[in-house]
Amino acid sequence: MKEVPCEIILVPLGQKYTMNSVEEAVEAVLDTKAMVAIPIHYGLYEGSADDSRKFTELLQTKHVTVLTGK
Repeated sequence: MKEVPCEIILVPLGQKYTMNSVEEAVEAVLDTKAMVAIPIHYGLYEGSADDSRKFTELLQTKHVTVLTGK
């Protein structure tokens, strides 16, 4: 991920076939140096609103804007 710089990143929080944890999703955002992060693939079958809240909280101190749509 460090070799893929971007300004906006969509990060899956499903944790079965994507990221292993919310913390790993946060690391992906930080590795890409994205300024905006949008969590995806959570809430229906896997992942939860709590995962999205945790993702947002962890990135708040890193000056990354998180757009959840919820």
